[in-house]
Amino acid sequence: MRFLTFVYNASGSSAVANPTSATPGTPERPNNVPASSTIPLDTGPDLAVQIQLFRDDEPVITMPLHQIQIDSHSDRRRVPYAAELNLEGLRAGRYVLLVTVIDRVAKASAPKSLVSG
Repeated sequence: MRFLTFVYNASGSSAVANPTSATPGTPERPNNVPASSTIPLDTGPDLAVQIQLFRDDEPVITMPLHQIQIDSHSDRRRVPYAAELNLEGLRAGRYVLLVTVIDRVAKASAPKSLVSG
């Protein structure tokens, strides 16, 4: 089974994402940042996903949590994610697919389920 879903409004980096919001001279906004500085202004979203398939409220497939790879030119308002599950060996019946996306920058998660039968 293949599926496609979208992650909406993913957060950017928490590391100096908005340097004008900090007070000058503080660690968050130093007075002098050299051009060769390795401090990232915006590293983009840090998203992880876990896929689970349930039958009768019991997980029958649980994929490990893994990071969603995001192109640096991707639109953060709508990040696509696609995956494939091998359903071979599963008996016919009603299943629930649960896709949980964790935004590590915002420290929030968004589970979404789909019932199939």
